[in-house]
Amino acid sequence: MKVLIFSLTNLSTQQLVEYSLYQKLKDIGFNVEIGVFSFDKRLKTTTTDSIVYPRSFTTFKKDCIRFSANKFNLFNNKRLSNYLKDVSHVMTRQIGKNSDLLLLQAIAQQSHNIKHIVYVMNTVGAEIGLSGKNPDYYLCPGIFWEQLLKEKKSFLTGLKKYDFPFLTKSRNDFNGKIVRSGLLSWLEVENSKQNVSKETFHSAYNINNKFIIYCLESTTKYIDEKCNPKGSMLPWTIEMIKQLKDLLGSGYDILIKGHPFQYQKPYPWYKRKQLPLEIFEEYGKILRPDDGYHAFRFADFAVVGNSSVAYEAALCGCTCVAIAANEKDFYQQDSIFQGPYYTPEIFGFLFDNFSSFENNLQHVLSYSNDKEKNVYLEQYGNYFDTNVIKQLISK
Repeated sequence: MKVLIFSLTNLSTQQLVEYSLYQKLKDIGFNVEIGVFSFDKRLKTTTTDSIVYPRSFTTFKKDCIRFSANKFNLFNNKRLSNYLKDVSHVMTRQIGKNSDLLLLQAIAQQSHNIKHIVYVMNTVGAEIGLSGKNPDYYLCPGIFWEQLLKEKKSFLTGLKKYDFPFLTKSRNDFNGKIVRSGLLSWLEVENSKQNVSKETFHSAYNINNKFIIYCLESTTKYIDEKCNPKGSMLPWTIEMIKQLKDLLGSGYDILIKGHPFQYQKPYPWYKRKQLPLEIFEEYGKILRPDDGYHAFRFADFAVVGNSSVAYEAALCGCTCVAIAANEKDFYQQDSIFQGPYYTPEIFGFLFDNFSSFENNLQHVLSYSNDKEKNVYLEQYGNYFDTNVIKQLISK
């Protein structure tokens, strides 16, 4: 029997992290294969979208098993079913909708018991991954959410609301086993540390001194499906970047990090129009999608909204800053920062106006050296333990 790692989605970031997992498991002797959808853009692309360290897809394409999928016939179910007859374990990232769920259906239809192991790219994925069908094993970071909830531990200064995407929506329904392994995304951080220096990054983006990252929200917060502005989010964001530029001065560059869908469609028939990143070019430099982990490693801080990108920043030890127009934005359901993503797992600062941020700028800049923060990071998930997977598969 063999293990199948199914690389479900086709995002513009972390494009080779699952392939790195495949190689690690293969190196320690497992009978493992990696599968993708036939529409996956990685199969038609030469390298990752990076100007710092582009990585080749050659061996990825050579090793991948391709399963037919298109808008009208998402799976060639017969081929998949026949293939799964020889599979004991299927490993995937958090399961989404549509074609992803068909994979689970194919697993359920097998006459033998296939164990489903879910690894997580960032911890927000727990909400998505367990909201549908429960996997047999869920690989989570080193810090366990219930412990944080009990201790009311938070590295977001001023946060009054403790909201846990995984616990609040899934703990009552989840009947699988939660296993501490660290975050799979750590393999991307390791790759960056091995291959990209601060000097290399600065040279690639023509940065003379220092820089920060401004992380954009998903397109739905800025424009409607006809590209008309929604509320005040877009002009507010542009004004915020202008204020940051004026405050930090010529000694700083601002890198603009888009949402993955703003770089490319998740699948060919995805029709939702996206916010064009070109409109931000006069205010900062557009970060290429596969350069995110490199950037977080070297930035002085990252300005984030209510987005899972803050988890990626935390994984790299980058201080997160959220700046709202007013305090209610952090608590109202219809506000700029609505949603479940602010949890005690993220460290950084919340400011309910720009003046408050300006008055505390030096504290933000010095926070990267905070001892308590660095101890917390060691427990957060800045590792990925393949021995945990080895133990699960060997059972």
